[in-house]
Amino acid sequence: MCGTRTKTYAVDARILARMGAALNLEPDAPVSENQLVLRDLQLARTALVKECSRLRNRSHVQVNPILKLQLKARLTLVELQLAELDTEIAAPFRQR
Repeated sequence: MCGTRTKTYAVDARILARMGAALNLEPDAPVSENQLVLRDLQLARTALVKECSRLRNRSHVQVNPILKLQLKARLTLVELQLAELDTEIAAPFRQR
């Protein structure tokens, strides 16, 4: 195995297993479902914060009245969605 030029999943698996045994590595604990959900919520929140900033910046330079009104409506919706995510993210911590 070591010193071989073969590249297959089986060879890779054997070499990684030998390395893990030699370094006395322990497997990581699997990520819980709650952690996955929280990560997804946090990613969505980060995107909404960026969108909020983008909309605010555009609203400062927009001069067309109808476009200003549409930007304001979009910003209101994004802020509402952000508040909903904040509530969902905080929910597990309030139950304690």
